[in-house]
Amino acid sequence: MPRTLDYLTNINATGNVFFVLRSREYALHGHQHKNFGALRTLICRGNTTYKKVWEKKSGKHISSERKYLYFENYAECYGGSTKSLVPRLLYKLPPAPKIEDALLCSNSGCLPPRTDAGKDSVMTISKNQYLVQYHLRTGREIQRIFVNSLTLFKLRDISWNNSGRSIVLKATPTNLHHERTTRARVTSLFILFDVFPLEFVGQMEIDRTIFGFDQTAAMVTTDMLIVMYQSGYIKIYSIPYIIDKYRMYSAKLNEIVPNTQSVCGQCPDGIPINIKLTECPPVLLSVRAADQDLQIGGFPWHYLMTPYGHFSEYSLYSVATHKLADNGTLVRPEGIYLPDHAIFHGDESGRIIYAGSEEVSVFKISSEDGSESRIEMLFTINVNTSIPDKKSVIITSSGRTSDRQRTYDDEFSNFTQSEIHGVEYEDELDILSVAYVTETSEDTHLSTLGLYDNLTGQKLRDVTLEMPYPEYNEHKVVLDLDTITETIKSVSGNFTCIIYKLVCLVQDEEETVKRQRKSETRKRSHRTRLTY
Repeated sequence: MPRTLDYLTNINATGNVFFVLRSREYALHGHQHKNFGALRTLICRGNTTYKKVWEKKSGKHISSERKYLYFENYAECYGGSTKSLVPRLLYKLPPAPKIEDALLCSNSGCLPPRTDAGKDSVMTISKNQYLVQYHLRTGREIQRIFVNSLTLFKLRDISWNNSGRSIVLKATPTNLHHERTTRARVTSLFILFDVFPLEFVGQMEIDRTIFGFDQTAAMVTTDMLIVMYQSGYIKIYSIPYIIDKYRMYSAKLNEIVPNTQSVCGQCPDGIPINIKLTECPPVLLSVRAADQDLQIGGFPWHYLMTPYGHFSEYSLYSVATHKLADNGTLVRPEGIYLPDHAIFHGDESGRIIYAGSEEVSVFKISSEDGSESRIEMLFTINVNTSIPDKKSVIITSSGRTSDRQRTYDDEFSNFTQSEIHGVEYEDELDILSVAYVTETSEDTHLSTLGLYDNLTGQKLRDVTLEMPYPEYNEHKVVLDLDTITETIKSVSGNFTCIIYKLVCLVQDEEETVKRQRKSETRKRSHRTRLTY
């Protein structure tokens, strides 16, 4: 009986990697997703393990994004891998002013770009106020733009406004200027660009005379201007509305700015301020939150925050009605003093991830027939592990044996305390990874990456990692398909980056046998030379 296309479409349910890979011969769609499913099967149920293949230390901050590693303030880039699975040095930038921040930009278009401006690149902002675009894999400079001619402000940050479409640069007052004028009129500058190709959109000031004198900080993300105040209030404004109403003129890079003699993006004038706010724009949302922490997401739209005056809970409110969702308060368990965190899930499902020091809970937002929304728990992941109970036996003076009565110390020692350091979502594998550290003794820590099914929370496997420092300030673990990147910052300020690669246990055992044979051969030859 011939195998039909319906059969081939559903072969992934068997988990057989051979059938999944063979299905590509039948011209089915979604081959890339089938390959990811095959890799997930290898990771979770195959005879494989993640093996440490590379380690590098640095006295400066180490950044990683996707499979690219950046050292020496983004001047050195490692990526890909050699035959021995070790990352290779892709490029090393020539000596230049310090790079303050960088952003990896990947073009997700269907057609390959015809020009360098549309290729994958790294956008960097340097200490001398330049925005420089480098080729992602070669480090070749694509273009250089002089941004800021104002000596009282310094470029600090580059980030996505809309991922894959537009970026935003933020400049804040220099330390000296900030100390002299703590009540400065302009607190920050925002410069907006479209990418692929890079085009200037606008630059605007955050003015205290417009947004209020108790304004302390601001940021731009997803076409929203978010302004924070000393009183704890957070106000959100629309970036498209501000551009449409307050932009005085449009300017193109490397062309004359209208009504001036300066060239946009070139020294000495840089990028013009072409957005001037004369009044406060309409407020889209105003809330008062502790620690100025506010997140928006879910279906329908909700916002998640810690109410002002509270420090151990998160609350979920509807954007439309500002009402608290039913069962919408997430409270830290009693006796837990380490900080917790709640975020909207990165898989765009509208779910909520609530991560404490010991467990991770996933909630969904439900609303039926226009009724008030409510929170329902889907599953909980607990990283603490119990040690098998061993009965203690004592021998009396008469020679009889009896069970010793258990004490509080025995109950406590029967439980291994772990601390969660991070929760990440691997979208291509649809896996939720939880990094945690277990203190096995006073000077020994065990680092583990737990892999869980994103939909059910079922444990798929644990990966044991290294922890080179008994004391540390930062610990980050990221899973990217067949690669695990672990970055640790010690108390002394040194950084260590460790790379793990997925390898077959059989192949690893064969390599071990080969090394042992080579070692024995060397010993025999050495003995022979000594004999002669």
